[in-house]
Amino acid sequence: MELRPVKKQTLVEQVIEQIEQLIQSDSWPLGSRIPPEPELMQVFNVSRNSIREAVKSLIHVGVLEARQGDGTYVCSKSSLNAILHHQLMKADRREAAEVRFCLEREIARLATERRTDTDLEAMRRWLGLMSESFRIGDDDAYVRHDYQFHLALATATHNQLLVNLYSSIADAVRQSVDLFIKRSPQREKMACFHEELVDAIERQDGNAAQQLVRQLLELNFDISE
Repeated sequence: MELRPVKKQTLVEQVIEQIEQLIQSDSWPLGSRIPPEPELMQVFNVSRNSIREAVKSLIHVGVLEARQGDGTYVCSKSSLNAILHHQLMKADRREAAEVRFCLEREIARLATERRTDTDLEAMRRWLGLMSESFRIGDDDAYVRHDYQFHLALATATHNQLLVNLYSSIADAVRQSVDLFIKRSPQREKMACFHEELVDAIERQDGNAAQQLVRQLLELNFDISE
């Protein structure tokens, strides 16, 4: 095999990498407006052109969004998030449900085998916050806590790649839950399924956990066997 010299990163590539690190570490959280160009020039110690090229590249892949007259905002954790979100949003509803089911079913199966007491405590904590949000009618808080619950479930697999994959479809998941919680008359049933799912994981019943994931997605997407 012919070996080739390693290419040095350009200034623009270095800025892109550092911006992505800031976003992924939540120093620049989703929905936040990034600092203006003069401040970025000082932070990264590069020219205006380098900043503009880096920001333009991240806008192109869907990580940042330029809003006319308002600034540039963080709209995705990574280019992978943006691509998967775009694909899920334009996919057929049944196809999207099937993809999520494949991922979430495996997460549920592994979580039943590997969960620790700490994992169960985290899931029940988010479940309690979901219940409280539902009780007081705070739909936005419910959606946020629902995502954190499912992220805790993914964390219980102790497989970081699965956690990263689930995080990559987070925007699409939140959007589907938001649509469901604000429109569906079956919202209470969804809350019951979440509680039963944690119970199944606690007693390490993989079959029950996977079936409950199927029922949750059937509610979200109105699909059936």
